[in-house]
Amino acid sequence: YISLSEMERYLKSVFLIMYEAHPGTRARAGGVSAEELAEITAEQVFVEADLNGDGKLSLEEFTKWYSKGNSASTVDGIAEQVPSWISLDEVRRLTKLENYPPQEAFDLLAKAANEENYLNKASFFRAFNDIVEECGGCDNDDDQDRLVLVLNKLFDLFDTDKNGVVDFQEMASGLSVLCGGTRDDKLANAFSLYDYDGDGFITLDEMTHYLSCVFKVMFQTQPSTKEKMGGVSAEALAYATAQQVFLDFDINQDGKLSFEEFKEWYTQE
Repeated sequence: YISLSEMERYLKSVFLIMYEAHPGTRARAGGVSAEELAEITAEQVFVEADLNGDGKLSLEEFTKWYSKGNSASTVDGIAEQVPSWISLDEVRRLTKLENYPPQEAFDLLAKAANEENYLNKASFFRAFNDIVEECGGCDNDDDQDRLVLVLNKLFDLFDTDKNGVVDFQEMASGLSVLCGGTRDDKLANAFSLYDYDGDGFITLDEMTHYLSCVFKVMFQTQPSTKEKMGGVSAEALAYATAQQVFLDFDINQDGKLSFEEFKEWYTQE
């Protein structure tokens, strides 16, 4: 049998060689590392080929998948698709978050979190599967494949220490940029997410933390954004933005933003 980790290890070796032998391959794959492309590809292989859902591929399952030429088409398909179709609007459409006000979306996602407010990849995927199904499911097989790729990327953005879990509040902060709803919905929800400790005010550290999550998602879903910002990291951009916000809108200069001060800034953005 072939396990998911074995498939990833094998594909990583293949992609390392492909990147070395054909330098244009990495650019076509959106600049992702061999390790990341191997993980994405292996998970897609298991979606297509693990017919009995036991988490491993038998020789028969592997042969059926391989003999259809999927070994090449999966890799080439991902390599071709990543740079050409990914955008903020497309990620909103694929995840269906554009159909939900922030709080409603986060209530659905919160159900998948454990008692400590963390989600592992399986619960993260199940939560989004429920959201997508509630909105009528994916339009076609291509959208399903793209959704898997997008969800992998979003999860990995917030699994910063690579321990297989993400903090719900951090994830919600970042994903808020993908949600629909009215401006008032977004204002109230944004303030509650910025106000990390729930004391009714937003500190500079809280704003920096929140904006870092938002910029991570924007950089991932709208690759040109990072270039427009001069190539700075999400963390550096968050810090500079938060500093400017406090300079302009902390009217009484008490080192924190009230809801009214925050609203003044947010409604001008």
